[in-house]
Amino acid sequence: MKNYPQILMVVCLLKLLSWSNPSLAQTLPCLDSSPECVGKLTESAIANSSKLQTLDNRITLIDKRLGVSRDSIDYANSKLWTNYLPSSTSFGSSVLDIINPFAWIKNLTGGGQMQRDQLAIADLEINAATLEAAKAELERQREEEKILLGEKVLRLVLDYEANFRKLELIRSQLKTYNQQQEILRIRYRLGQGETSQFLDSQVKGEGLRSQLVEQETLLAQKVRELEQLLGDKSITNPSNQ
Repeated sequence: MKNYPQILMVVCLLKLLSWSNPSLAQTLPCLDSSPECVGKLTESAIANSSKLQTLDNRITLIDKRLGVSRDSIDYANSKLWTNYLPSSTSFGSSVLDIINPFAWIKNLTGGGQMQRDQLAIADLEINAATLEAAKAELERQREEEKILLGEKVLRLVLDYEANFRKLELIRSQLKTYNQQQEILRIRYRLGQGETSQFLDSQVKGEGLRSQLVEQETLLAQKVRELEQLLGDKSITNPSNQ
């Protein structure tokens, strides 16, 4: 098996060729740290966020409740005086029941039924203010979550680019190594090389290939994390292939 090292080298080189052009970003609209790309990725992440969707639903529900509260307050205020006029159903009662001077005096001075109605309106306004405060808090959480998503997208993209630069460096080192290895192999065949030197070179090559696989794995991991953030709303960009 004199040719075993050469066969092993060929197999490894074929694997490297298959790794050298991975289609990692096929499901992403783009993958670089430019403001345009980061903005596009962040928008997709925001659109796909289940947490943001939940917050939006809660805000929508509060808006509906606020609408009902405001309508109730407006209606109560519009009827604040007309409620105290005799109604048509009152004409079957006595005159004293229809026109009660003491009740009218209490209402005019802010007491009696008017006071009770004003307290009811105040309760409605307090409830509306509570809903407004809850809505403001949810909106604050929503904006905070958007900022966190943007920061996470940017961090993943920067990590991807850093890993890719390391990958390119390893590829360059491996290319230089392969050239030196070919020269060493020729010298070894001609009897000008030592076995220990040849074996040390093999170990170095294995180390470079191991680093290459590690960086490829890290790149794929960053892409998967971005895909999870973007979900099904990410689109394929042919320029990434």
